[in-house]
Amino acid sequence: MVILSLIFKLIIGKRLNLKKKLILWLIPFFFVVLFYFFINPSLSSALPALRNYIFPILLFIGASISVFEPKFYKNLFYCFLAGALLSFFGCILQQFFFNVAISTLKGSIDFIDENGYIQYSTESFRIMGFERMAGLFTGPNDLGVYCAYVILLIASAFLSKDNLITFTKKSRVFAVTNLILALFCILLSFSRTGWAIVMVGVISLLISNKTKIKPSYLFLTVFAFFVTVFVVIAVVPKASEIIANSFSGKEASAAARSGSFSRGITKDLSEPFGHGVGTTDNRYKFEFFVESAWLNTGYELGLFGVALLIALASTSSKLIRHDKVKMKSNLFSHFTVAVTIASIFAGFVSINIFGTTYLYYWWMIIGLGLNESYKLSFDNAPKVALQGVNV
Repeated sequence: MVILSLIFKLIIGKRLNLKKKLILWLIPFFFVVLFYFFINPSLSSALPALRNYIFPILLFIGASISVFEPKFYKNLFYCFLAGALLSFFGCILQQFFFNVAISTLKGSIDFIDENGYIQYSTESFRIMGFERMAGLFTGPNDLGVYCAYVILLIASAFLSKDNLITFTKKSRVFAVTNLILALFCILLSFSRTGWAIVMVGVISLLISNKTKIKPSYLFLTVFAFFVTVFVVIAVVPKASEIIANSFSGKEASAAARSGSFSRGITKDLSEPFGHGVGTTDNRYKFEFFVESAWLNTGYELGLFGVALLIALASTSSKLIRHDKVKMKSNLFSHFTVAVTIASIFAGFVSINIFGTTYLYYWWMIIGLGLNESYKLSFDNAPKVALQGVNV
């Protein structure tokens, strides 16, 4: 309802124009989604899955054409961090104090036997016998990709050579606290997708900035990393072994990933025209499912449909990256490029970028990265004609 209200407000109110290059991808994508929605005979699986295609794109459009005052970006940055801080405290409470109570409320526990052993609803809640941190999120992998999002958000602000956000002493402590907690939670979530998004995203940030890293922020980042690693190893001595086995492929789920990917590629290439929205949604009765967001999307929408979605995301990133003024003026520009590049790559080997929280955040951030409100003058805002004006 919030997303639909935003779109309605933009229709009748002030707004910016959407880039024509994006419209060329958006229109055919909407038609493809609607076509494959109607060919699925099971409305119960098609309708919830339709939301995951339509709502994020509507949020993307709304964020890109809304009119924001300059202070909005800074306020939103700190709102994201405030929300993250509360989420991380919830993770600590769940992992170390109220696991059974919180997991029961989430519906994550099937039963607890007479010896106190917890049988979770899915195997993903444990790795090599260790209970992974999930907090208030649906599962550990959802937490992991959310942590990656927060880490890249803070890193983009720290590494920005254009000083789009100026940290005071208190706000710097606030950001570093969030960074330490995000690193702590992402390590205990043991989410390989989250780790991959952080690594690819940070590399993208370093390349896009092309500047010397400020020594003070480099020290803060390195300090936060080593403090977090020390605490994690102290709290969970087995953590180093789990991490090593995850990267080496010795851990069971990591070892099975390549087989799942190969099976998905074979299926999509042999049946390239799609089977209907919701046919790979593992929350309901599904026909086919592999651990790859893009391959599952290809099975649902066909190769043409998944190509349109990837093209929309990559074109948006390209428009931002090649606009030097935007990269220097929009607080979320570097962040958007980093998250988008990392998410596109991660989507081939993981389904977690299509988790509801991350999916909505990602497409909203793409819209914010494209937004060009910074080109408007707000000195006499009531007199500025915004609706239908190219900026």
